[in-house]
Amino acid sequence: MRGRHLSRTASHRKALRQNLTNSLFTHGRIITTLEKAKETKSFAEKIITVAKNGLLMKDTDKPGYVHCYRQVLARLRNADVTRKLFGEGLWRETGGIAKRFVNRNGGYTRILKLSGTRLGVLSGSSVGKIPELEYRMEGRDRK
Repeated sequence: MRGRHLSRTASHRKALRQNLTNSLFTHGRIITTLEKAKETKSFAEKIITVAKNGLLMKDTDKPGYVHCYRQVLARLRNADVTRKLFGEGLWRETGGIAKRFVNRNGGYTRILKLSGTRLGVLSGSSVGKIPELEYRMEGRDRK
């Protein structure tokens, strides 16, 4: 029973989580609501951890690396994003997303609150402001 239901069925929640995470890995940031960002954060960080563990096994344990690669592919269902995560294909020279976080133990992403008025509402209206969220793939360096 844990987790947010977000007024969706289980399959819709799973698809929403996959799509938001794929967009986050593709573009580096997404703008969404706080509840969706919090749900996506835990999912994305677990995927980055699996990819990071797979990269550590790449040279020593090839079947372990393939297992981690397939686990990420099964959860994201997007081959291009999985290649970008592991640094395969077009991202071989840059190293991919997981390589950036090899020395970090969690906290790969941040949720930043953006302030702004609602879209479609004229400025000066009495509707008021609502917070928007920017969810980036970066974390704070800890000492």
